[in-house]
Amino acid sequence: RKINKKVRQKALFMILGKKNADGEMIIVDKISVAEVKTKRAQEALIALSRIKGLEGLNKKGTKIIIAAQDKNAQLAFRNIADVKIVEARNINPLDLLSVKYVVVGRDDVLKLSKT
Repeated sequence: RKINKKVRQKALFMILGKKNADGEMIIVDKISVAEVKTKRAQEALIALSRIKGLEGLNKKGTKIIIAAQDKNAQLAFRNIADVKIVEARNINPLDLLSVKYVVVGRDDVLKLSKT
């Protein structure tokens, strides 16, 4: 079923606002990995989980990473269980509701406002 663009955008912002208020949205400078290794991507998630209030990030539970069209990040994160990587332009409210944590790059926050 088709949803109007304004209604979809409002739902997206409401969900992102709620996740931000609950501490389930993490905004980082940039989502990228130096080398295309799943081990490096896993280490990045472990490092984020050491931050106070984000201890559950490393535990089982679905996480979504909103990143730009970075091929290295997509290849590195795709093999991690319970992690879904999506471009900002392709995100929808159902994806956000089905995950516990959302990790967003600073530049991608601006792209979300244009969707």
